[in-house]
Amino acid sequence: MVSLLDGYNVCIMAYGQTGSGKTYTMLGSPESDQLFYDDTDNSPLVAEREGIVPQSCREIFRLLDEREDDLASSLIEVSLLEIYNNEIRDLVSGQNKLETSLGPGGTIDVPSLQTRPVSSVAELMRLVRIGKRRRAEESTRIHDRSSRSHFVVTLTIALAFK
Repeated sequence: MVSLLDGYNVCIMAYGQTGSGKTYTMLGSPESDQLFYDDTDNSPLVAEREGIVPQSCREIFRLLDEREDDLASSLIEVSLLEIYNNEIRDLVSGQNKLETSLGPGGTIDVPSLQTRPVSSVAELMRLVRIGKRRRAEESTRIHDRSSRSHFVVTLTIALAFK
């Protein structure tokens, strides 16, 4: 996470077959859909059940607090998208069938994807819970509640130093 705040792009990805625990690893136990965060200090109320996303976000906010004296401003925004049946859906706005475009350097952009500013782990995880509820689900022979989709949580961090 230090590299992220130093200006490097960071990607954390889970890959595996249906039912192997990717969502659990990244977002935490099913109980994490309940509120496990204290808005005042980003502390988990049930830390052993949380996933990589909330743990990473907590670390980002902690590091920002450490660097507070060096920062003129900071902005953290989150977007949530789902790729399902070759369609891109915005899980923040609920908008379906988003278009993509080729960005600078060959990157793929989703221009109409909405972002929301967040100032705490609790705020971020509230948005993630909304996104999880909006995900498509379709049963498979292996797993009766499989999402069969790709869920992408993107944090964009803008820092201005003094």
